[in-house]
Amino acid sequence: MKYGLVLAIIMLVTGSLNTISAKFADQSFAYGIDGCKSFPRSFRHPFFQAVLMFMGESFCLVVFKLSNAVARYQGKDTTPSADFSPLIFLIPALCDLTATSMLYIGLTFTFASVAQMMRGAVIESSRAVLPTVSCCGILLM
Repeated sequence: MKYGLVLAIIMLVTGSLNTISAKFADQSFAYGIDGCKSFPRSFRHPFFQAVLMFMGESFCLVVFKLSNAVARYQGKDTTPSADFSPLIFLIPALCDLTATSMLYIGLTFTFASVAQMMRGAVIESSRAVLPTVSCCGILLM
């Protein structure tokens, strides 16, 4: 119980810091290298922010592969089961990339608190849709 509570608090804090840092990036200005000192340019690149976030998440795969290599070196069995396909994560990952990109686009036009509430609404609406879909007999695989 304590582990789950600590994990939930960490996820809440890091998710909020992610949104706040993205909003600070949207509000930053810089002068260009063309020498035009009187015209600062704003940083409004939501897709670039989403790509950077997913590049950071992909480094988790590097850590995973390294931990598997260390486990194999120590003689532990790390072979996955034969019926597991990593492509099962492709559609959810693409949906997450789309949702994150749309969130960052919306973040350029609104306040960070509104973006956080909309992110929570997406989670709650998916919790409401999944039981409905499964009750209707639609196969999810």
